[in-house]
Amino acid sequence: MAANVELVNRAWTVLTDTLTPGEKKTSQAYISSEVEFQNAVEILCKQDLGHIIEEWFLDTLQEDLRQKVGPQFWNYFSIQPSETDQLLEAVEYLHKVTMDYLPCIQRLESTTQIKRWRKSSTLFNTSSLTEAFILLMKSTLFSIFPRTFQEIVNKFYSDAFKVFHHTTTEPDQDSEDDEETSCKGCEQPSETCLCQHIMLNFHNLNRKLDDIGILERVSGTAVTNIVHERIKTYVENSCKGNFETSYIDILETWLDTKVLGWLHLVYSGNRTHIYSDCIDGFKGRLLHFLYESFANIQIEQLFNIIIEFPESEPAILDLKMCLEKTDVRTQLVTSLKSALETRLLHPGVNTSDILTAYIAAIRALRVLDPAGVILELVCHPVRKYLRSRDDTVRCIVSNLTDDGSNELLDELIKGQPLLLDETGHSDNEDEDWEKWMPDPVDADPSTTSKSKRASDIISMLVNIYGSKELFVNEYRTLLADRILTQFNYEIEKEIRYLELLKLRFGETQLHFCEVMLKDVADSKRLNTRVTEARNKSGERG
Repeated sequence: MAANVELVNRAWTVLTDTLTPGEKKTSQAYISSEVEFQNAVEILCKQDLGHIIEEWFLDTLQEDLRQKVGPQFWNYFSIQPSETDQLLEAVEYLHKVTMDYLPCIQRLESTTQIKRWRKSSTLFNTSSLTEAFILLMKSTLFSIFPRTFQEIVNKFYSDAFKVFHHTTTEPDQDSEDDEETSCKGCEQPSETCLCQHIMLNFHNLNRKLDDIGILERVSGTAVTNIVHERIKTYVENSCKGNFETSYIDILETWLDTKVLGWLHLVYSGNRTHIYSDCIDGFKGRLLHFLYESFANIQIEQLFNIIIEFPESEPAILDLKMCLEKTDVRTQLVTSLKSALETRLLHPGVNTSDILTAYIAAIRALRVLDPAGVILELVCHPVRKYLRSRDDTVRCIVSNLTDDGSNELLDELIKGQPLLLDETGHSDNEDEDWEKWMPDPVDADPSTTSKSKRASDIISMLVNIYGSKELFVNEYRTLLADRILTQFNYEIEKEIRYLELLKLRFGETQLHFCEVMLKDVADSKRLNTRVTEARNKSGERG
């Protein structure tokens, strides 16, 4: 029995000395051969002690990381004056610790007898001892980043990104003089340019972090923050204020070449660990962030985009694409609604200007959202405000029958019948049943789908009041004023307008106007006859 205990103790000594990293070995540590190590493992396994080998190793490793490695690693950030040197020396130390432990881990991984006793719970539910080591490293040292450490990492990767962007961008001819005196990559005088030094440190640090298995854990937050900030800055500088150019393709190309090019440099250059899934995930998230950033910029200036429509149609189509890929509809509705109320709905703005902006909004928002839901939600306060103004109907009718107002006159010439909310269901709706689409979830259920889908501007204007009688009466008054103030019988233009209005409002509604113009025509004919009769009688006399 005593012999067995001594044999087990001897085997345990051989095993622990073999699996202890070089710096931790005591001066009395026994240097065992591979044969002695395998024999020691076999003895322990025969005594049903195989399950404690990896448990002991991981417990010892965890204690070493917590008691020695962790404090020593974080101590680098309190004694070194240079931020870059702090980071490089700390990672160098961590890399050395990992390289010391790696042979021990590989020896355990390659020992078949130990694998038979392995339990997933011992390895923290990972698939290998190497993954368990990386998990312990992350959880023990990097469960929480001190703010100073994150700031140092952010600065390191930010400097590297500036250099990368500078070296992959063709120099502008206009800035050649500036580049002769200072480098835009490292912001140092050209004679003492540090770009190569920064990129060398960048590659070395990434390689060592990758060897340890913590590259993504350490750099992930910094890389994401830097890339996000760069995307926001580039989108704002490139796209703000220009509505006549489509930018989506340009932005996607820039993201692929500049941003993702840098990410490949971080995660795919001669790496031990495969980060293709990481980069693919980054690409999807960054594309979403790009669309979201671009949409936010366009939403901020959407009022101006609408006023400049149709010249600004490329900007509207870009924003439409972003709405399909992001969740900013609510933000768009809130922002545009507020802009319209602030810039239009107050006594200082003429009714004609409000109508012009409303018509532009109808046209632009129909392109942005063919279902008409955004238009319905955003322009409800505008319609309500126009309804409260005394001269709204007169402005609409004047614009309809004024050669100087081409927008509404063009709509009138189309000759489409009015589509009022009060008309309810239309037979035309059944004709397009194969193209029917449900309304978006943010649609107002109290408003009929047909009225939302109506793209006719004149119908939208008449629907401010929901009745065409007001417009017919106003036109009758306006026509009477014109007849009484023009002092001639030239009514061809008015007859043309009346025929166009009859297609919209119906012949019955405009019967009195037709009678008025007939009376003018009759008066002209009678006046002509009287004048001719007078001329004849004068000739005879």
